[in-house]
Amino acid sequence: MRQGKIVLLLNCFLLLVGMGGRLTSSDTGQRLQRRKLKDWPQVEFGNVRLLIAQTTSLANQGFAGAGPEEMENTLMLFPNLPAGVIFTNTDQGYGPVVKDLRIVYFDKDFKVLKSEVMKACTGRSSAPEGAVYAVEGLVPRQR
Repeated sequence: MRQGKIVLLLNCFLLLVGMGGRLTSSDTGQRLQRRKLKDWPQVEFGNVRLLIAQTTSLANQGFAGAGPEEMENTLMLFPNLPAGVIFTNTDQGYGPVVKDLRIVYFDKDFKVLKSEVMKACTGRSSAPEGAVYAVEGLVPRQR
């Protein structure tokens, strides 16, 4: 009887430890340290800037928490995508993405594999198989 309780307790502990690794900052109510877009690695071309999400931390942040004015004339390049990566506009601790975004996925030869719109605050997109790069930017205005 006592061994059964110990096994049950151990299983509960392992379950909690496993779940703890899956908790996001939004589950715990904590805010993550957000890096201002002006401080990202970037290149400017006229009035367009290209931000490079060269680290996991920058890639996880993306446009999250940015104001609409910061997002204007800005593109983000996500190099070296891990297999099965999912992009989301929901608040994961940096704040939500407040504008609709277009995301385009490319293979190693820069062939377009997929392009779609992610809605503000709720959008979600999965990288297709073979995706190596992604670029995000605001959805163009209707003319």
